[in-house]
Amino acid sequence: FTRWLGGHALVVAAITWTACVASTPSSIANFGIFSPGALLGNLLVVPLASLAIVAGFVALLFGLAGLLPVTLLVNHAAAVLILVMDRLVQ
Repeated sequence: FTRWLGGHALVVAAITWTACVASTPSSIANFGIFSPGALLGNLLVVPLASLAIVAGFVALLFGLAGLLPVTLLVNHAAAVLILVMDRLVQ
């Protein structure tokens, strides 16, 4: 479990680092803003965003299957994830 979790943590860190390196020059050039805390913030937000996307897809599948109560539950779970991400960004 530790190896699996460590592997996923490294993947998330690599995605975050890549996004930070790719977007920092653009942010500085267009907005004149450099935010060094963005790297740490993205380490928290990226996994939550992935879960929200998966929840949306699962809700779509349950909706197509006609399981409305389960669809609503999964959509609400995704909404909670999005609210948590919003609070973390603020």
